[in-house]
Amino acid sequence: MAAKKAAKKKATSKLPPGIPDRAVDQETLLRFFGPPIGKSTFYNLVRRGVIVKIKEVQGYYLLNESLVRLGLPHVSELPATPDAAQRERQLLEFAMSLAAPDVVAQPSWMLGDDRLTDHEKSHVALLALHHQREMADLTLQPVRLAYVRGVFDAFEMLNNPLFRGSSPD
Repeated sequence: MAAKKAAKKKATSKLPPGIPDRAVDQETLLRFFGPPIGKSTFYNLVRRGVIVKIKEVQGYYLLNESLVRLGLPHVSELPATPDAAQRERQLLEFAMSLAAPDVVAQPSWMLGDDRLTDHEKSHVALLALHHQREMADLTLQPVRLAYVRGVFDAFEMLNNPLFRGSSPD
């Protein structure tokens, strides 16, 4: 009987009155954590009701309500999403750190590969393998460094609208 009463009891909002809430997916909510929490920890928080799941929409959560329940301040806007070129640059940095760990340190943003999608993981692996093969005969440290610098310079040039032939906006 007590279990039925507890099930009927609606969870009360801890969000201050007048503060709007937003429906966000897991990836957006996880951007509020640094260092990022693991998926198992995330789902434990959902199960305990700390992160509030929207029952009507699968895979979405109440942002401000969840933040307040976690003891964090509510927000008025969503966190910025890195654009595609910036993300591609991050993946290139990670790949080069795998291909040439003696020349390129692992990027500080890369605290664990759980932040990469499966597609990004395979992309990084292919890039690392390609550049590792290209640098196989480069034994001198300054030459290896020059190769890596050239890869990054080429990336920047390809992503610069002036070099692609389009006009800057």
